[in-house]
Amino acid sequence: MVSDQYGPSIQFVSQPFTIPSGVSSANLSWYDRIMNYAEVFDNENQVFRVELLDASMNSIYEVFSTNPGDEPFQEGPNHRAYDLTSVLESLEGEMLYLSFYQNTQLFWHTITIDDVSLLIEYSTLD
Repeated sequence: MVSDQYGPSIQFVSQPFTIPSGVSSANLSWYDRIMNYAEVFDNENQVFRVELLDASMNSIYEVFSTNPGDEPFQEGPNHRAYDLTSVLESLEGEMLYLSFYQNTQLFWHTITIDDVSLLIEYSTLD
């Protein structure tokens, strides 16, 4: 996925998934490139976030976010990897969304995302 905009915008892509019973490990990873031509991040108007959303599309866990003071040009590719086991093991049977969210209000902000992987290992009852 590559984002591109012609003015202030909010862009996101999400994928639903259901948490299986007996989660023993859950790992999320991806590669990204972040090019923020505003040269500053803030938590609302110029931000890139990766979140877990509930079935109503409400954020229940922030996996990654740019923050004020972060380097605006992270050309990468940057490999990001997170262990989500403790988050997902208590949500068995629930449908969630993995969401990549970008709010661009200050100036151009290009995000490239590639090779997204969510690997969930679980045990089954015999």
